[in-house]
Amino acid sequence: MDNLGPVVRAVAEDLRAEWSAPSGAPTATTMSAHLCSALEARTVQLAELEGAAQRLRVVLTSGRARERGTGREGGDAISLTQHPQLEEVLLDGEAWAGSVGGTLAEGERLLLEWMGAPHALVLPVVVGLRTWGAVLVTREQAAFTPDEIALGQVLVAAMAPVLARRDVEGPQSALADAHAFHAHAAALISGSLVQRPLQLVVARIHWLRQDGGGLGWEAADEVRGRMAALLIDRTRSWGDVVVAELGGDEFGIVAAGRPSDSLEAKVAGVREAVRGMGDPVDITWGSIEITEPPVHPRSPEEAAAAALQLARASRDLEPSGVRAASPGAGAPVPDELVRLVADVFGELDAMPSERMSHRLALVAERSRGAINGALWWVGRVEEGVVVNVRQGRRPSGRGAVDPLPEPEDFELASYRASADAAEGLAMHTDLTRGDVQERLYLAAAGFEGIFACGGYDPDAHQWLVEIFTDAQSAPTPWLAPVLEGMVQAALSFPRGVDVPLQPEEALPGEPVRLWSVAD
Repeated sequence: MDNLGPVVRAVAEDLRAEWSAPSGAPTATTMSAHLCSALEARTVQLAELEGAAQRLRVVLTSGRARERGTGREGGDAISLTQHPQLEEVLLDGEAWAGSVGGTLAEGERLLLEWMGAPHALVLPVVVGLRTWGAVLVTREQAAFTPDEIALGQVLVAAMAPVLARRDVEGPQSALADAHAFHAHAAALISGSLVQRPLQLVVARIHWLRQDGGGLGWEAADEVRGRMAALLIDRTRSWGDVVVAELGGDEFGIVAAGRPSDSLEAKVAGVREAVRGMGDPVDITWGSIEITEPPVHPRSPEEAAAAALQLARASRDLEPSGVRAASPGAGAPVPDELVRLVADVFGELDAMPSERMSHRLALVAERSRGAINGALWWVGRVEEGVVVNVRQGRRPSGRGAVDPLPEPEDFELASYRASADAAEGLAMHTDLTRGDVQERLYLAAAGFEGIFACGGYDPDAHQWLVEIFTDAQSAPTPWLAPVLEGMVQAALSFPRGVDVPLQPEEALPGEPVRLWSVAD
């Protein structure tokens, strides 16, 4: 770069305009973009120092989001213990620059290798009297000159009040990373969800081809940058919000809403604004709102991860207009299910003296096999608690769930849909529909869906049959009503037979035994 004067004046003019704007100051995103442009960089990454963990964690990336050949993404981190050269740079507060082919010490060579570019620059960031972190700059064409390094230091110094404002105003003033996203979601889940429901949104960019070719790195990076800036700007009024880059081409928004807020209306407004960008890409959106503490998983961090999975599962149709097909076999057609019912009825008729749990286990295993389900549980309701007494799973070697989730007794009142099923109504819930508590459990346990039905036997004992599906299972809307008919038949067949049913084992304290029809 021969003449930095015009560049400095242009950046100064842009910053002056942004400081005088209604928002009162540029964001860390715009500051990083200015630095990227002024230094003709390939990437500019803002990394925050985590002293307790002894590492630098990247919280914001401008320029090319992914480094070719390195596998690194914008949300990674670098250990100071493994890179003492970097720790020394932060302690000294002086800039460091290195280039492939230059004279480098071993620590400098490792640092340059980690940054994954022919030329790299590290600029410490000091906020107040403490080292906040560093700006990591890379480019391909030429080594950084002393004048460019000085310009970088000036721009990084201008970032200090922006980062200080970020500390005061919260994470909404800059694009966060996946770590901050999950932490904020977990914190909201730990709070009062009734007054401040958790609202979580994900947006995924799908690149479209033009004239048989790709958009190219620079055009793609510009699209990501415009979308990030727009998401931050349009969600400022949401309240206690974090906008993050979750990796690749996916962005996430997590906020504390109000009971009167409409998440659907919020998302519609942001979608309309993004659509107005006019970029040649397609974007799919998903969202989830949680208004009560999750029953399972019990950890806020696990619940946050499950909520994100539910939001992803609810995304719009893919750009082609259809959802990706399940890897499982084709769904059973109604005729096959009719034969299933006939076979099960015949088997039930031949086992009138079996315990009720065995009769229901027969129904569960035959139903699981019809759709290649992952596993099933049979439970009996004791004083409002479902006590699991039988279970079975897909045979090994056919994509079986591993490890097998431990069956847990659970309070029926905590799962409204299961409570209805235990009264005799067929229930089908998956990651995209049904009661949120049931869906959070599925996401946390690694399942994709559940079929359930129950009812009362002749002795007025209440039962519940649950069949869990995963990615290997065949999707079918027909199993729920068919399961209902078979469960009711299993519960009512004993009426009118001469041989009395064997009494059930004493359920409280009985160890749950893996059971299959072969027993």
